[in-house]
Amino acid sequence: MKINLILLTLVLISIQAHSQSKNSISLYYGVAGNHVNIHGDIGDYGYRSKSGTITGFGYTRNLNSSFALETGLQYSSNKLIQSFIVPDRGEILSPGRAKLITVPIYGKYTFLKYLYVNAGLLVDFDFGADNDTGINDQKGIGAEIGVGGKYDFGPVTVFINPFLLEHRLIGFKNYGRTNSIENAGVKFGVGYNF
Repeated sequence: MKINLILLTLVLISIQAHSQSKNSISLYYGVAGNHVNIHGDIGDYGYRSKSGTITGFGYTRNLNSSFALETGLQYSSNKLIQSFIVPDRGEILSPGRAKLITVPIYGKYTFLKYLYVNAGLLVDFDFGADNDTGINDQKGIGAEIGVGGKYDFGPVTVFINPFLLEHRLIGFKNYGRTNSIENAGVKFGVGYNF
């Protein structure tokens, strides 16, 4: 009887060890270069590229061995500098920072075991700006695409995810001037699979 119980326990442990985890939670941090797309607006102003940071929490649900859905919550702080020309004064710089709360919804395709592509939509909420850069409210729907690499240490996963992102492709409010923040950067994170 003891031998059968030990064998049954070993079989159950090995089945669980070889079964794929369906869920994953992760924490990540990223850095990005910012650009403001003024969408062909005419005027004597523009934006200089600066940097930004992203901090987030993610949830991934594996639908099969190669495809998953991802969502979560992330906060980004984007440095901005508006540059405009004033007659008899020359170029004037107006620095500031745009802060966004984002809810991403991505599809994630894993290939070659350690590599993946993720892409999808995101919903942005403008958390406020401590500036007078002239950038409009970034509330709206944006898009992101990225490629990444991951490695599992048992139930723990570490990953790196270079990405391209554009906020406010579709705005929740209509403005006379439409501009949107674009980011190109990389996220680093750690996850737990269960």
